[in-house]
Amino acid sequence: MYLPDNLPPILAKSTGETLYQHTWHVLERFADQVRLRPMLPDQVGQPRLWHHLYWAALFHDLGKATPGFQQVLHPGSSARWLYRHEVGSLAFLAWLPLEPTEDDYRWLVAAIVSHHKDAPVIREQYKDEGPSIAAIAQDLAQADLAALWQWLDACANRWIIDLGLSANGILPLSLLPAAAAIDRIRNDGAALIAHALRTYRQMLHPRWLRPHALHSLLVRGILTTADHRASAGLAAAPVLPARDYTWLVDQIATLRGHPMSLYDHQTRSAQTRGNVVLIAPTGSGKTEAALCWAFGMPAQPVPRLFYALPFQASMNAMYTRLTSYIPDSVGLQHGRALQALYRLFMETDGSSLGAWQQARDQHERTALNYFPVRVCSPYQLLKAVYRLRGYEALLSDCIGGAFILDEIHAYEPAVWP
Repeated sequence: MYLPDNLPPILAKSTGETLYQHTWHVLERFADQVRLRPMLPDQVGQPRLWHHLYWAALFHDLGKATPGFQQVLHPGSSARWLYRHEVGSLAFLAWLPLEPTEDDYRWLVAAIVSHHKDAPVIREQYKDEGPSIAAIAQDLAQADLAALWQWLDACANRWIIDLGLSANGILPLSLLPAAAAIDRIRNDGAALIAHALRTYRQMLHPRWLRPHALHSLLVRGILTTADHRASAGLAAAPVLPARDYTWLVDQIATLRGHPMSLYDHQTRSAQTRGNVVLIAPTGSGKTEAALCWAFGMPAQPVPRLFYALPFQASMNAMYTRLTSYIPDSVGLQHGRALQALYRLFMETDGSSLGAWQQARDQHERTALNYFPVRVCSPYQLLKAVYRLRGYEALLSDCIGGAFILDEIHAYEPAVWP
């Protein structure tokens, strides 16, 4: 990570992690998602998606630079800061060459202000020119704005190159000159925040939101995923092999200790494009056929593979099976997954504390959409349909994925009409 010399420390976390470090880690985790789905902007008809998300990630936590927020982060501090830092971050968009009426500005506003709280919370707590906005602006005026400008001027465009994102439609932008940028925050902070929030409220109107629903979902889902993974200290997520299904056949053959000859229905599954319904008796290799279908798709690697089963016992067994095929790449998600993982790790670790730590780590990573393969129930996926907490991140993670629904005869027809 490149940083200019002698930057004053500005904290992002109470652990001592600086704003510069945290922002770099968020951008690293954002870059992981760009590399996983490089064609996503074209697929969803939003060619500037990565551009919006890069600059939003860079600016998303600048509001933490206020003296009030910094005091909260100091070790042993009992201070409180009663405002939302992401609302303060909006003022800094004035440092970029963006017109307040253009789409780039709107999408940066939406991504930044929504990366923690839902829209009703922001809309209710921060009304036009209210006391909360004035208080944030007053605190922003006392922040080390010169240090923020120095950091962004030196790193904002350079990091695009350092992260290997130059070919992904992320354009370099120039900042306002230092003196003008600092004066803008000190003199117009409240007005800048209020204007950004008005823009956000306009974006929430159904007439505007309906045609832009997918873009809205993606900017929030992808940024929050990057932010949460960075805050959890996660490194780059594992990626499935960029090879056709034959690598899986070879892997299974190695584990079994003898060559694996595919049945006709397995070969046909591997060669079929689009959806497949497979009906076959127990013991005929339906699981392998389904996996060959997923890994036989033309675009490899598959960004995500969801393997859905109706019962927790079968999910636990499938997790063990797939982990043997694809080590360190499988997550388990159901109501008692933490306990199931603990039991599995106890068998190999032998230490209760060690098994618990491994189980908790695995469980938390699965919740952060970290693993490329997920064994779950369909009900876990339905959380996104009903817009439960984190649904934007889950739906963003589903794009381009392969879905295997096993044992569908076990579902109650009244539940699945």
